[in-house]
Amino acid sequence: MRVSGRHLQVFLLPTGAGDLPPGSDSTPHPRLGLSVPRRVGAAVIRNRVRRRLREIFRRNRDLFASRSADVVINAKPSAGEAPFAELLEEYRSLIEKTLPRARAKRKSRPR
Repeated sequence: MRVSGRHLQVFLLPTGAGDLPPGSDSTPHPRLGLSVPRRVGAAVIRNRVRRRLREIFRRNRDLFASRSADVVINAKPSAGEAPFAELLEEYRSLIEKTLPRARAKRKSRPR
């Protein structure tokens, strides 16, 4: 599932408990992947965007409500100039859009 905003593009793949490798912690938790290209800015700016996105992800794990999912965030060039509050607001709105759609798609998939 993919959703785009002004500063971010979010890919969400729900994972089930059966997707966990044997012997691993069986509690579901979301995982994060980040892509911040050079077009965002110099290394200092790209690293700042990565730190902000990791912190936003950490603060908003409650959105997943004990569901497991893989989240990949691609930062757009405008993310380097965006304030933290704007990134936070966009992340929350994009995740809230994708979660219901991803759940519906997963249920309709034939087994």
